[in-house]
Amino acid sequence: MDDYLNSHNSVKVLLMVGASWCNPCNNMKPNFISMSKMEKFSHIKFLMLDMDEDEDKCDELNIKKLPTYIYFENNTEKHRNENIKTLIELNNYVCSM
Repeated sequence: MDDYLNSHNSVKVLLMVGASWCNPCNNMKPNFISMSKMEKFSHIKFLMLDMDEDEDKCDELNIKKLPTYIYFENNTEKHRNENIKTLIELNNYVCSM
């Protein structure tokens, strides 16, 4: 996982893990993308990982529920959230970083 994070050259990374068949993931994906483009969050790199496309990374991350949001600083997991279902919840989560 470190190689994956290092390849994005960012100190702070928010990773959204989802899947194409996951309705909550599909509902939140446009919000996640939109937030990634906001100036106020420019200090955070937003990345998405599809569970079906990279099962090994998901196993390494011990993903149990979708969507899962994992916040990393300097390649170290600092926090994870498996309960975000709305734009407001996502915004609050990102603002807390």
